[in-house]
Formats: sequence, C-alpha cells, structure tokens
Amino acid sequence: MIRRLRALWSNFFCRKQLDCELEEELGAYVELVSAERVRAGMTPEDALYDVRRNTGGIEQLKQGVRDVRIGVSVERLLQDLRYALRTLARSPAFTTVAVVTLALGVGANTTVFSVVDAVMLRPLPYLQPERLVEAESFKEHNISPSNLSYPDFLDWRAQNHRFEHLVSYHDNSYALTGVARATHVAAEVVSWDLLPMLGLRPEMGRGFTKDEEKRGTRVALISHSLWQSQFGADKGTLGRTIQLSGETFTVIGVMPADFRFPITAPKTSVWTTMAVDDTPTDNAVTNRGMHFLSAMGRLKPGVTVAQADLEMKAIAARLTKQHPDTNTTHNSARVERELDSVLGDTKVLIEVIFVRSCAGVADCLRQHR
Repeated sequence: MIRRLRALWSNFFCRKQLDCELEEELGAYVELVSAERVRAGMTPEDALYDVRRNTGGIEQLKQGVRDVRIGVSVERLLQDLRYALRTLARSPAFTTVAVVTLALGVGANTTVFSVVDAVMLRPLPYLQPERLVEAESFKEHNISPSNLSYPDFLDWRAQNHRFEHLVSYHDNSYALTGVARATHVAAEVVSWDLLPMLGLRPEMGRGFTKDEEKRGTRVALISHSLWQSQFGADKGTLGRTIQLSGETFTVIGVMPADFRFPITAPKTSVWTTMAVDDTPTDNAVTNRGMHFLSAMGRLKPGVTVAQADLEMKAIAARLTKQHPDTNTTHNSARVERELDSVLGDTKVLIEVIFVRSCAGVADCLRQHR
C-alpha cells in the first residue's frame, strides 16, 4: 500500500521530473540504436532518421509511456473538470439549467433505485424467501383472484402435500385501552403457524401454538414499536393482559423491531389468531360462503411453484364438486412466488421507470458535457 501511494505521488505530483527522466532515457535509447545503424554502414543523419521513423517519433513514445502511468486517469479527470468549470463559468444561465436538470435527474433516479432495491433486489426479510408463495382462490379463466373462506382454507391446509406450512391471514383493527393512552392499532388475524412459516421468532416471549386457534382463546403478539410506546419497553409486558376493543388478550411475545407481516403493512402492531373469528354469534370459521382470507405458504424442500399450483387447482376443483352452492365462483386456485404476488403488475412498471430513469440521466450527462 505504501509503495502504491509513493507511486501515485511520484506519477502525479512529480510529473515534470518524470518527464525529464523519460526524455533522457528515450534520448539515450535513440543514440544507442543510431550508433548501431552507423556501425552497420549508415550515415549518422540517415541512422537518426531511420530510428525516429521506426519508433513513430519521440513525442509519441513519451505519450505512450504517460498513458500507462497510474496517475493518468486522475490527470485527465482534472483536465475535464477544469474545462467544464470554465465552460459553466462563461454562461451562468446555462449553468443553472444544467445543475437543476442533473439534480432532478439524479434525484429521481436515486428514488427509483431505492424502490427497486427495497422490493426487487433485496429478498423478503424472512428465512429462505424463495420458498414462500401466495396461494390464491380463483374463478377459472378469471384474471383477478378472490379471497378464501375459512372452511376452504382449512381444507386446503389439510389436503395439500406440497407445503410445510400454509397460513391464513386478514386485516383487522382494535382500540387498545388500559395502557398509558388509548390508541387505535392495526392488527392481523393469522393461523397459528405464522412464525414457523416465516422462519422467525419473537424478540421476547413465544409464538402461537396449535391450541391457540381454538374458540375462546385470546392471545397476542405485539410489535416492538408498540411495546416501546405503550408499555415503556417493560419486560414485564409478557403475560400481561390488554384490552383490544373491549376483549381481554394476553401478550405472549414481542416481535423484533424490523418485523413486518404482511410485508405491505408496515404499521401492523398486533397479531392474533383465527380464534377471534370463531364465535357463537358470528362463526366465520365454519361459514364457507364468507370469503375474506388470504393465504401464504412455505413450500417443502424440492417442491416447485408449478407443482404446488397444480395440486391446489386440483383441491379447488374437488371442493367445488363437493360444495357447488358456495364454491362455483371459487373453483380454481393459483400459487405464485410471494415476491411476485407482492409486486404484481407494478414489477414491470418499476422496471420500465428504472430503465427510463437511468437512460434519462445518461442523456442529460451527454447533453451537458
């Protein structure tokens, strides 16, 4: 490293000295070769002319040596920079337009790249995200998916052989009371194996168990931010009861600060189980005609998306034959990668905007060189 720094110093900051040394070395070379020509019978004038002609000229040789120096790129960059500054200084109005145009172009490109980086280049923040898929209910030949009912989901979960876990979820909200200040919280109602499917664990406490899907159970996981804002980051929060829209829930875990589920709902603060939908008065868990669920799964090792898709289509067709009154408009299914499902049609749009943004900045730079 020290030798490289010394080389950079000598090549860039001691250029005049190096040029003198280079000229001396090349002069000595020309004299040596000319002497050999003279000894071979040429006159001194003819020998010197022949050497210069065959080497392409002393100045060309000197420039060729300069071009391989380590400092040449820096030297040229500074030359270009000085030229650009002189050009811009002569035209203040042009300078303003150029700077604003470049700032807008680079700023827009940075924003677009941030989106691409967040949702397309980085994997989903879960274990082995390539095995995560979205399982959707469909009416055959329709483009848009529809939601699942609990009975259909439970049949999908029981009858499939391609998933390690298949999890239902839907949005909800609660009024959180009995804390420092009452507040409205966004919530997600899920089946028990949400965390095993994602390959994650709470920051404190535990996840749900199978028995906590049963009627009458009221347990909750809370977000790290809610734990800090409403419970003062008190470790004694575990096991504490809280009031969510008048019902009593027990806090069993606190999720990590960067946890998000669904990935498109970063402000979700509470996760609870499907037991909240299993009530005597509004028993959504047994009503096959109530379609309001989404489903996400983790494929078994070695299983492809196409294999899971075929199996779920077969299960959906079978359920339609068994329950024609409720499933005729939900007679098919589709399985796709979770990332593709999250992006949807915006994936193509983002790609187009990103490419056009990069091209726009490149054009702008070319025009203002």
